[in-house]
Amino acid sequence: MHIHKFEKIWLIFGITTLIVFLSVIGVSAFYLGNQLQAVSQQSILKK
Repeated sequence: MHIHKFEKIWLIFGITTLIVFLSVIGVSAFYLGNQLQAVSQQSILKK
């Protein structure tokens, strides 16, 4: 199957951008320990 040169470049760029975006979100969510305000310990203790 033949893919045009520029289409292949855009496809690689799009997939790379998606991987970088999901990696940043993953690091922010799991490594740094960010939580939603509704499930944080302080909001549970206030109730």
